[in-house]
Amino acid sequence: MKDIPAIQLSNQVLLKFYFQSILLCLLLIEFNNLSCCKTRSEADPVNTEYQYVGEMIEKTRQVFEGTGTPSDFDQVIEFGRDTRYYPVLRAWLVQEIANTKSQLTAQGKNSSDEARLKEKLVRLERMLRLIDLE
Repeated sequence: MKDIPAIQLSNQVLLKFYFQSILLCLLLIEFNNLSCCKTRSEADPVNTEYQYVGEMIEKTRQVFEGTGTPSDFDQVIEFGRDTRYYPVLRAWLVQEIANTKSQLTAQGKNSSDEARLKEKLVRLERMLRLIDLE
């Protein structure tokens, strides 16, 4: 008869251990869920890279049009010197230069847009030289 209380005690200890183990597992799962619930930009570095590229494309467009600031110009040059973006930005610049030359040729002499197009062409060619590190 003395063995029966010992078995009950060990069953109580096992039951207590079992519930503590379940509670610990639930707490660990909840902690893991809380640590994974960051904002999208913190949890996803690709998303922040896309945002950076989008901002640089917008700045590049503004600089090409002549509406960007001098700091935008410098940022676009640094963006173009990055080997990941150099081919795309250089190709875009070459295409813009060709388009501007074509517009300039089509405008003819003494056109009202001639000065604006020549200024744009000088700016684009300067950017191309700076990106190519000439």
